[in-house]
Amino acid sequence: MGTRTAIYARISDDREGRGLGVERQRKDCVDLAQGFGWDVAEVFIDNDISAYSGKTRPQYQALCKAIENHEIDAVIAWHPDRLHRSPKELEVFIDLVEKAEVQIHTVKAGHFDLNTPTGRMIARIVGSTARYESEHKSERGVSKQRELAMTGKYAGGSTRPFGYEKDGRTVKQDEAVIIRNLVDRYLVGESLSSLCRWLNASEIASVGGGDWRTRTLKTILNSGRISGQREYKGEIVGEAEWEAIIPRELGEQVRIRMKLAHPQGVAPARRYLLSGLLKCSRCGEKLFSAPSHERRTYRCNKGVANRGCGQCFIWSDPIELFICEMLLQRLESPEFQKLLQERGHEDAEVTKAEKTLIFARGRGDEIALMLAQGELSRSQFHTAQGEITRTIESAQKVILNSTQPITIATLGESGEEIRFRFWGLNLDRQRAIVKMVLSHIVIDAESRVAFHPDRVEPHWLL
Repeated sequence: MGTRTAIYARISDDREGRGLGVERQRKDCVDLAQGFGWDVAEVFIDNDISAYSGKTRPQYQALCKAIENHEIDAVIAWHPDRLHRSPKELEVFIDLVEKAEVQIHTVKAGHFDLNTPTGRMIARIVGSTARYESEHKSERGVSKQRELAMTGKYAGGSTRPFGYEKDGRTVKQDEAVIIRNLVDRYLVGESLSSLCRWLNASEIASVGGGDWRTRTLKTILNSGRISGQREYKGEIVGEAEWEAIIPRELGEQVRIRMKLAHPQGVAPARRYLLSGLLKCSRCGEKLFSAPSHERRTYRCNKGVANRGCGQCFIWSDPIELFICEMLLQRLESPEFQKLLQERGHEDAEVTKAEKTLIFARGRGDEIALMLAQGELSRSQFHTAQGEITRTIESAQKVILNSTQPITIATLGESGEEIRFRFWGLNLDRQRAIVKMVLSHIVIDAESRVAFHPDRVEPHWLL
């Protein structure tokens, strides 16, 4: 029986995904095996997996299993560093090979006799050198990434960013339209989960081709990239070399809203239009939606977990339709349209807040540098940092609040257009608009009528 030979090939980064690197390794290893007159029993290939990163290499594990089961007599790799870049992993491999008495050959570095002290010493030296080269390469990579970020350059990657062509710099116009739509809808108040459902229902492809997830969408909308800004380790560090899809101020508003609305993650979407907005006139507690004989009601709950009086309820469908009609009449009124126009002239205040925000963040970087250089004590740094934080939060609130009345105007200009578009919105967007205009609605608890307009007392914000 001939020498049963296993070939192992690996490449760390296959950006094109075509496996050309490992195929060249495999061919060279096969040629070496044929030169020895050995039979190639199995080929193990780990494509696009780093040995330095510590990630599991499925085919390497399969190779070790074959050695342990005495299924092969020799291993051929293109170079020792294709097998290992970790001294710890190498020691385990040495023990395995020593017990099985397997030969190790490489195309570029020759024979490694791991069954002798000299062979093991050479393998360890080569392994330590490979580890040093990997660590040094990683260090250079981190430095390069930081340099690219600070100069606004595109760092590349195997996956193109959504909204941009493969070069990462040119705007992909069809996807840019989608991003602008998503930003507008998110700022109006639509949830990330609702937007994902719309993307999937509309069969809009993600970059990877799979279904949209809230985490993926949040990353895109929260990024500085779409507003033409460069990030490094999650922080915006300057202008980017690529064209922006949305204005910088809109990107800032999205990030503020995400921070304020979802500090612990993505908030679940409410199921009903007026959830949390109706209050009982008797006890002042909120009414909750509940089923009642195949219909739905809003009612004041009483019990251990609820502080309500249990004496107030109203049918859901008629109260929701009634409030929507009142809302639409308000939006269509000349007085409200005038208010929107007046609010639209608050640009000067927003511009001032944006400049304050930029200055405060720049000042934050300065005091961090002064602390590092010993020019400030730690207590002085914390005092200055606290003042800067308060300034930033104040400016953020001005920017965020300025969007609320203005976004209602995007429904349309004429009453007919506003009404048509409102009824075409999903529940999340309708609810967001209701909350912009209404503070809460008091429901008369004394009446026993299931629904009557006289029982409804809306408290308007605008």
